[in-house]
Amino acid sequence: MTKAGEQKSQVWRAVSVIPFGKIATYGQIAKLAGLPGHARYVGYCLRLLPSDTKLPWHRVANAKRQLSFPIGSERYKKQQSLLADEGVFLKNNRHNSPWSPSTTKLKEISKSHPPR
Repeated sequence: MTKAGEQKSQVWRAVSVIPFGKIATYGQIAKLAGLPGHARYVGYCLRLLPSDTKLPWHRVANAKRQLSFPIGSERYKKQQSLLADEGVFLKNNRHNSPWSPSTTKLKEISKSHPPR
């Protein structure tokens, strides 16, 4: 696997362990994937996901606790709907369900296989 392919897998692996009803930031995922300071790369990797992915991409938001899609766009509505299905609701486009991963979760990330 290429270095870029491995980095993408690391990002997907980190996203895969975000718990139901919680939201991580792009920066958090970058750090968990061993790519601190590369939050935008996380967004890039999520855009590469197949449309039928099982990965919980919707559990990733920006550092302001906001969804990154333009408000009212189809992608915004899709992410908002998926989060609402998990009991996460937005107030003024902000969520209040941050995730703080435990050491156990960090070990899970390093051992798991990347989902698609």
